[in-house]
Amino acid sequence: WRCTKKKIVEDMMTVKIVGQPAPPVKDIEYFQGSPVTLGNGKVTVVEFWATWCPPCRKSIQHLNDSYTKYKTQGVEFVGITNETKDVIKKYKSDGQHPFPVYPIGLDHNNSSKGYPREGIPAAFIVGRDGKIAWQGHPMSGMDAALETALKAPLAEGTPLLKTALNAPLAGTSAAPGVEKVEAVAAGAI
Repeated sequence: WRCTKKKIVEDMMTVKIVGQPAPPVKDIEYFQGSPVTLGNGKVTVVEFWATWCPPCRKSIQHLNDSYTKYKTQGVEFVGITNETKDVIKKYKSDGQHPFPVYPIGLDHNNSSKGYPREGIPAAFIVGRDGKIAWQGHPMSGMDAALETALKAPLAEGTPLLKTALNAPLAGTSAAPGVEKVEAVAAGAI
C-alpha cells in the first residue's frame, strides 16, 4: 500500500458535506476582520487552522494569496481556530511564520462543529446559495473550486434570487425578467 498526499487529504475528509447547507458560523469572537455571513450571495472560504500546526502555517501564505486574489471578486474568507487571543497575538508578534491577512475567528464554544474535519488545515467553500461547494485541504484544489463556485449561478429557490427577481433593477423601474436573472447570476445584484 502506497500513501500519497492525495490519499492523506482524502482521508482527512471522510465525512463529505458537499451539496448540503453550510453549517452556521456563529458565536465566533473575531480576532481580526469582520464577521462573515454565509449564503448571502457571496462565496465564502471557511478554513480551520492552529498556530501549532506546521501544515497550517505552510498553507497560510497560499490562503493569503488566494484572499488577495479573490476578495475583489466578493469572496469572503475566515480562518477559524480554537486558540486564545493571547496565543494568536504571540504567534503574530513572533513573526516567524506567515500570518493571515483575512479575518480570523476564535471558536471557544465549538460552535463550528458542523464542519467535519479529522485534521487541519481543512477548508470548505460555501457557494453563493449557502451550500457547501467544496471541502478539502486549502492547497489541494481550493483555487479551482473557487473559480467554479464563482461561475455557478444562484439556484432557483435561493432567497437572494427570489428577492432580486421581485425587485426592479437598480436605476430602472423595469419589471423583473431575464435581464435580472442574468444580472443575479453574474453577481451584479
